[in-house]
Amino acid sequence: MRLRRHDRHRQPPVLPFAPLAAWQARRTLGLGVDQLAWSLSYHGVRATPHDVEAWEGGHACPDDEQLLALARALWCPVALLLTRPPDSLREWRLCRDLSRAELARRLRLAEDQVAALERGALSWPADPEQTQRLAAALELTPRELVAATGNGTRLEAALRRAVAGRWRSLADEVWTLVPTLTPDIVAFALEALSSQVSTAQLPWGSSHTPATAPSPPPSGPSAGGQEAELTERFWTLTTGAP
Repeated sequence: MRLRRHDRHRQPPVLPFAPLAAWQARRTLGLGVDQLAWSLSYHGVRATPHDVEAWEGGHACPDDEQLLALARALWCPVALLLTRPPDSLREWRLCRDLSRAELARRLRLAEDQVAALERGALSWPADPEQTQRLAAALELTPRELVAATGNGTRLEAALRRAVAGRWRSLADEVWTLVPTLTPDIVAFALEALSSQVSTAQLPWGSSHTPATAPSPPPSGPSAGGQEAELTERFWTLTTGAP
């Protein structure tokens, strides 16, 4: 698998850890901070009561291994200990209770490659088979898959070009980004999306129906919101495809 390398020293963003949720989960189990610290050691992580207090107080954030162990010790899913739903490869891996080594094994990659992918030092490859393997390993929906691989911007750009009248030539590119959909579903969604735009059901900054073929979507400041609308329509169409 060929990977495009970026900044190899880039660090992953801080996890969206929820201190209050961790505190509530511990109190629900009736555990003291010292008891939880001992339980973490049972799950392979060395931590002190002071570490637990720092996490619950929002003064520190557990690392990946500590977060996995914390969720196991608190008998709760990792997602409960996050402030928002997962939207990155690293966050999805943690929410599926997988170590980086285990995900690497399932993807048939080296562990350092997975680490680089998680921190953005490598780009996810345009490899449908590898992408399907990732979706299976993390149990991702098509929408979640695009977010986890960091391909949201690429999908938006492809959809913009597709509705400009070239949807057939973009079908393979879009399917490569979402290979858990069938090519027929992708083609159906692109054709329907292009048709909706051409009949002004998705106006691009205009309040009237064009008499001729639609103009290409704008590329100015307002394009971002319109691209998001295109993407939402695309996902809706894929779920309603025959």
